[in-house]
Amino acid sequence: MLKSCEIMENTKRQIPIVIDTERNEPIWVESLSWIYEQHELQEIRQANIKHHRFVCQNCKQLVYLHAKRDDDSRHGHQYYFSHPEGIYCDWKSDSKSRAEIYAGVSEGNKHWQMKELLAKTLMNLPNWEVIDVDTQFVFSLDKLKRAKPDLHARYFGKDVAFEIQLRSESPKVILDRQHFYQEKEWPLIWLSAENEDQILDFFDKERIAVKQVQKDIAFCNRGNWFIFNAILASESLENKQLTILTKVWEPRLAGKKIYYDWCQYSVTYDQLTHHDGETFYRDFYALDRALKADLVEQGKLRVLANIDHFKNQEYRDWSQFLVAAKICWPTLDMSSDADWLHSVFKEDYSRRVLQVKSTVLTIIRYYSSDMPSSYKRWEQFALKLSHLYFGFHKNMSLSVLEKIMLILGYDLSTKLGRRQKSYARAVHNFFDYEAFKPYQALCLRAIELSEHKEELLHTPNVLTRLNDPMKKSIEINSSLDDFLEWFASAPIFEQRGL
Repeated sequence: MLKSCEIMENTKRQIPIVIDTERNEPIWVESLSWIYEQHELQEIRQANIKHHRFVCQNCKQLVYLHAKRDDDSRHGHQYYFSHPEGIYCDWKSDSKSRAEIYAGVSEGNKHWQMKELLAKTLMNLPNWEVIDVDTQFVFSLDKLKRAKPDLHARYFGKDVAFEIQLRSESPKVILDRQHFYQEKEWPLIWLSAENEDQILDFFDKERIAVKQVQKDIAFCNRGNWFIFNAILASESLENKQLTILTKVWEPRLAGKKIYYDWCQYSVTYDQLTHHDGETFYRDFYALDRALKADLVEQGKLRVLANIDHFKNQEYRDWSQFLVAAKICWPTLDMSSDADWLHSVFKEDYSRRVLQVKSTVLTIIRYYSSDMPSSYKRWEQFALKLSHLYFGFHKNMSLSVLEKIMLILGYDLSTKLGRRQKSYARAVHNFFDYEAFKPYQALCLRAIELSEHKEELLHTPNVLTRLNDPMKKSIEINSSLDDFLEWFASAPIFEQRGL
């Protein structure tokens, strides 16, 4: 059973809802940890840097995904969105992240000690040459960009850049650094010393606390981040090969669900792969795709089989549908399956809306012959749907709605329909009878939406009434306006005949 705090955090964030611009759907921030796996959250952090995918629902401006350490949360962090500096929004948080507060702080002695340890190790290993330790800039091929690696070395004559990660870096800094060295065709190795005092030996069963910056580095390197320390330096010198500890985010199948966790490996530099600016020992994404291949179709079938169950839950939006889908399809991957799932959501949502519109017409069709029963049924129906923003409410006039449906072009009986041109006579009611006159604006909007618009606007009797100056003095009743807009909007109920 999932802890309630994992679905809805007690701490209210300033941005409760964001818009996923790829699908133009709202996402509740409190559901992020439940909907997305760790690697998917990392993709979101990077996506807004590259593509500006998520915006604040309130101000429609770009927001960034941040993380706050929380050992009780599903992924070890609470995730929340915040605005960049200089953006005004009623929802905006004024709090600053740890990285912002300490951005200008010197890396200090620990950083230098790590660089010195790595340099001394490489100097005593065969085939390695240390070119520079944090003093010289290297330039891009066009000389327009530059970077200063913590350590510049060569292995078998090939340039290698090392960065010692001691403090927080934004995903943008990490990606920019990797793109720089990718253009130069240099391997880039991010080495962490954050947890060196917690590593007793390679077989230590204690979990290493994974900080968010390490996650950011890992998912820029196919789920891998690397550790180097004094113990690993000794191991390297003993084996005459650079040895590092690699943490890999790996999937594991248990039953019908995939679980994710960090696995660690002691590896040599020669065992690493360098491709497209990334450095990795095991490719998380390849492992994940292989494991999911046999589960995807099963998951889709379970979603389709549970559509009726979703209906009973009365999901009203994309975010709620995702939560329901995740329950019956635990291995759902939003990076690869979301488009299919969204099409299912839209198709099923449209189907259910059309069912509601069909019921609306059925009740109105029986209105003339069984007025008391029709009103009773309508009141029950409207009460059930009043929370869905379809425009349903108490005391809706069925006599007015009957005429509106005729104007739109629906057949209500063998004597009221298109063949009898009932849509034209229905317009007369809104100008000839006192009970209908307050709804003249509604009538005009129905004409605008009607498939018979052109014919109605060229019918003499209709034109006479539309041009009657007396209609301008009528007090307008707009209580059915929202209902008309909803009913005439997509998906359109196409069953015009009886």
